[in-house]
Amino acid sequence: INGATSPTFTAPTGTAGTTYYYVVITNTDNSATGNKTATTTSQVATVTINAKSQNANLGALTLSNGTLNRPFDKDITSYTVNVQNAISSITISPIVEDTGKATITVNNQPSITAVPLIVGNNTIQIVVTAEDGVTKRTYTISVNRAQASSSGGGGGYTPTPQPKPPKPEIITAPIEIGDQQGSNVSTATIKRTTDTNGNKKMK
Repeated sequence: INGATSPTFTAPTGTAGTTYYYVVITNTDNSATGNKTATTTSQVATVTINAKSQNANLGALTLSNGTLNRPFDKDITSYTVNVQNAISSITISPIVEDTGKATITVNNQPSITAVPLIVGNNTIQIVVTAEDGVTKRTYTISVNRAQASSSGGGGGYTPTPQPKPPKPEIITAPIEIGDQQGSNVSTATIKRTTDTNGNKKMK
């Protein structure tokens, strides 16, 4: 075997393709007369290195809540999902088409975990990496979480504010008490109010 320096040889596997190996043994006998060497050749050993897969497709995609806006297709990489406000997280379960060779990350996480959702739009990215470690494909899911609904039961009526009544006007007036003019002069407090119609009332 070309390059072999010991009785054992490990064939390189870095390049895809088929390589044929055989062993040539040469025995030298210096004590012999005439031809001092004898050569024998082994049977051919075939070593085939298969190229690593470049398949970075998803084979299936399921969600813990909501429904994709279109049936899943490995060649369609963008989807939308609408969920109710009560849904605070969603679990994405992708399955690769090239099982056992390709790998998956969901939002840069290697395992399938619940993705927390904020109110409004949430972008989730699924990246599939093929066996060759180079070929990649990204699937994007936009999850729209609805706004919280407002309370609809009772207590929602707001009465029209009524105008405040004007403050009463306080008047102090002198009052004569007795039979003769100018005698026993006293004072009395009179309260004059005005209603919402503008009518004045004395108390």
